[in-house]
Amino acid sequence: MTRRVRCAVIGSGFAGSTYAEAVRYAEDAELVAIAGGHQAPELAVRHGVSAVDDVDAVLDSAEIEAVPAAELVASTASFQDSVIPGSMPPPGSGVVRFDGVLTGC
Repeated sequence: MTRRVRCAVIGSGFAGSTYAEAVRYAEDAELVAIAGGHQAPELAVRHGVSAVDDVDAVLDSAEIEAVPAAELVASTASFQDSVIPGSMPPPGSGVVRFDGVLTGC
């Protein structure tokens, strides 16, 4: 059995919902939490995972290994410290990367 990467999604609107679905269908990923946004509790229930209010707690969690961010929370120190320079796709490119975007999560 292949080890699955434990993922959380930041954001609970349209993009967050889309990312949550993508993670759930990825063979090598496991959705474990939805963080941020007023729809997080509802989205989390729909996917059978935890809803988390504190985005920084998700970014600092040793339990979370990847965070496809629907809403980039650039004001949080944890996020700024975790982004690998040059690893983010260009804005509006439609490219979603789960690998190599965040470290230390």
